[in-house]
Amino acid sequence: MGIRRLLVGQSGGPTAAINASLAGVVETARALGIKTLGMRHGVEGLLEEDVVDLDLTLPTAAHLQLLRQTPASYLGSCRFKLPDMMADPAPYRDLFSYFDINGIDAVLYIGGNDSMDTISKLAAYGEATGSSVRFIGGQVHRHIGRRACPRRERLRPRQRARGRDYGPRCRLACRIVRPGQARRTRRAALHPDARGPGGRGRAGRRRRR
Repeated sequence: MGIRRLLVGQSGGPTAAINASLAGVVETARALGIKTLGMRHGVEGLLEEDVVDLDLTLPTAAHLQLLRQTPASYLGSCRFKLPDMMADPAPYRDLFSYFDINGIDAVLYIGGNDSMDTISKLAAYGEATGSSVRFIGGQVHRHIGRRACPRRERLRPRQRARGRDYGPRCRLACRIVRPGQARRTRRAALHPDARGPGGRGRAGRRRRR
């Protein structure tokens, strides 16, 4: 059975690419006929059942385009870490109960290393309990690799060295995996017309001396 309802969240420190990644997820899911829900403030908000319908809050292509250029985390973030499932299974039972009641087929979590730890723990619990929910980790790098930028050769050497002018329009490359498994994405592919306003963002700031 294919994915019909996708739950997506953001966590960790917001980067220049984290909202563009969310926009790419919503856009792709919509094109495939998948309903997309968003967890407010990551898994911590999900434990409080704080969820929004992204098909209602981001109804048009114009909303998604604006989201790509919006700083911070649209859904809100958290630094919450799930406990070991053997030591404290209560949060896992609550989360998987929510998945079952609301017909969630897949969960995608966007963030850094701690976020990938969260999705890995959920996948491990799902595998242990025989859940059919699929878990996907969308890892967004803190700094976009210099070689990924199509404008790199037109930048001056000092600009290339500092990673300047690498804008926030970044699409997340994520893979749908088998139930009970989680994978990290290796890199975020830059949008062809990538250019942030003045090269601002985490990758475009000058280092303090």
